[in-house]
Formats: sequence, structure tokens, C-alpha cells
Amino acid sequence: MAKNLDGIKKLNPEEINKNRKIVLSYIREKASALTKEQKITSQVASVFNKVDGLKLGKISGLKLKVNNILEKPALARNNQMSKQKKINFDKERAEVEETRKWHKKLRLEEQKKEEEKIKRRKARKLFRRNLNNKLSEFFYIIKRNFVHGVLYLITFLAISYIVFCLLVLRFQIDGGIIEKMARILPVPAVVTSQGIINYYDFRKIKNNNYINLNLAEKKDSLAKWAILKNLSGKYGLPVDSPGQALAVAFVADEDFNQVGLFRIKKISELLKNVESLDPLGKYADEYSDVTYYNSKGAAEKFGQAVFNLKAGQISDIILSDNGYYIAQIMDNKDSQLGIKYLFVGAKILDQYIGEKSEKSKVFILAN
Repeated sequence: MAKNLDGIKKLNPEEINKNRKIVLSYIREKASALTKEQKITSQVASVFNKVDGLKLGKISGLKLKVNNILEKPALARNNQMSKQKKINFDKERAEVEETRKWHKKLRLEEQKKEEEKIKRRKARKLFRRNLNNKLSEFFYIIKRNFVHGVLYLITFLAISYIVFCLLVLRFQIDGGIIEKMARILPVPAVVTSQGIINYYDFRKIKNNNYINLNLAEKKDSLAKWAILKNLSGKYGLPVDSPGQALAVAFVADEDFNQVGLFRIKKISELLKNVESLDPLGKYADEYSDVTYYNSKGAAEKFGQAVFNLKAGQISDIILSDNGYYIAQIMDNKDSQLGIKYLFVGAKILDQYIGEKSEKSKVFILAN
């Protein structure tokens, strides 16, 4: 039974233990929510309110102590959470600061690399400019010296060549190394508008009755020789080739006989559609009906080509030293060939040489 002490109801041990368990149960529960703490507080307050004769005003000190006891774990948890948040915040701030420093370092490195690239680019540009200047200066010096050297060399060679020619012409050197050199370096003995006659060719010309000619005849002879030499070189013939071969080659040259060649070629084309020369005789410079030739006469006039023709066959264009023939074999009686022919005249070699030699200028340097 509970006993009263000075008008206050005294709690028995059972009730004290029961209230203590309620308080301790609330304190030990770490994960409970604030609503649970308020519920326990209300329960403790109700227990205290049940005390007979005890007013709330008188136990306010006790209730404050109980609230302090109940609030300590919550404050501890709040403080712990605040510390953890602060630690996390400090950690995040440190990471952000570290990231900022890292980005700043990267920017500085990139900026440094870019500055180094610019420096290297400027250095290369400066090096190339200096190199180009040096090379330009070097090549200018070489070019200037080369031009001067070439001019000096050309002058020296020209003087040496003139001296060499004068020695050969003055002393008429035959044989030995001088003659071999003169074969390589032609010594001009005669200068004409048709070309130069070297010293050793001039000596050959002098052996062919040249000495007995007067000056005008000598110049005419030398001019004709120069013309023949040019034509021989053009047709790939030796200088001393037979005149007949050179004359035939001249007649076949379109540069000098374009009109005659065109006429005879046109007649030859028309003859492909006929069997006789008669219809086309009017287009030729000369038309001959059947004329009989012996072998020698036929060869001299038409060449060997007519001996390969059959009776009635028309030949191709036959070149001669004075024009073009087209022949037709009619018959063969007693070793005599009956031949019809068409003839178209051409500009001949002697005519060309005469025209050119009259206009040629000749200067004789050797005796």
C-alpha cells in the first residue's frame, strides 16, 4: 500500500520500477522517431499526474529533468549528423577545390603548350626566312660569278678559236694533231649566204680546176658547191654523190615541186578508172603515142621500171631528173618496146642552183 508523506502520496517500488523502465526504454531506443519520444514523455507526464495530491506546477522541475534526459540522445544524433554533414560538405568542397585546381592546371598546361607551339612556329618561320635569305644571297653570288665565268670562258674560247683558225689558214697545216682538231672544229675558209665551207673541203674544191677560174667564177663555183652540200644533207646523200641521184631527189621534193607533184598525182588517180592514157593526154605537158625504144633508150628515159610491165599495163609515177612520167607498154617487136607515156615537167636541180647562186654572197678567207 502506498503511504502518504506530508500530504504527498508515496509511490511504491513497483510503480517506481515501472516508471523507470518506461524512461530507460525510451532512452535506449536509438532509432525511434521524435513522435515516439513525445509519446513516452506524455506517458511519463500522465503517470506523474496520477500521483495523488501532486500538482503539475510542483513537478515541473522533475518534468524538465526528464525532457533533458530524453533530448540528449536526439541532440547527440543531431550533432553527429551535423558533424557528418560537415565532414561530407568539407570533403565535397575539397573535391571541388581539387577539381578546380586540376582544371586550372590543365588550362595552364594547354596554354603553355600553345605558347610553345607559337614559339616553335615563329622559330621555324624565322629559320626559313633566314635560310631563304641566305640561299638567295648564295645563289645570287653563284649566278653572278657563274655569268661572269661563262662570259670569260666564252671570250677565251672565241679568242682561242680565232687564233686556231688563223694559224691553220695562214700556215696551211696538213696532217698531225692540228688537222684532227680542224676536223672537229671546222675552220671556215669560205663564208657564203648558203653556209660555210671549211678549210679541208675548200682544199678539195681547189683540186678541181679551181685555180684556173677568175674571181667571179670562183665565187659562183663555191656558192654552187655550198648549195649542193645543203641539198645532199637534206636528202641524206653524200656530198660527192652522182648528180643524177641528187637531181631525182630534188624533183621528188615537195618543197620545190609542189605543183608538178600535185598534177602528176591527180593524173595517176584518174588513170585508175581507165585502161588507156589517151583520155588524159590533154592534162599532161607532153603526151606521146606509141613510140618504140630499145632497151638502152627505154632505160635512160623511163628507168628500169618499164621492164616490169606487161602489155597494156600502166605504170606508177616514174621520177626522172627533169619531171614525172607515166608509161604504158603497148607491144614488143624485135626487142623494141612500144611505149605510150604522159609527162609533167618539174623544176630541175640546175635551174634551182642557178637561181640560188646568183643571189649568194661569197667571202673567201683562204688562198
